[in-house]
Amino acid sequence: MTHSSLHDVEAIRAEAAADERAAILNIIERAMRQLAHGHGSTGAQVLQHLSDEIHRRGENPA
Repeated sequence: MTHSSLHDVEAIRAEAAADERAAILNIIERAMRQLAHGHGSTGAQVLQHLSDEIHRRGENPA
């Protein structure tokens, strides 16, 4: 692998990691808004929802 192609692979991985972090933050922000509006009962339910969303994203990446 050339230096240029190695750099390209690293850039793609970094971009994918940034996209995944942004997606997770969006999930968390949505859950926080739902809690703020009374649409979440317990912290455990919110954590379960976050876990489910993250697993779904892993099974069906955008």
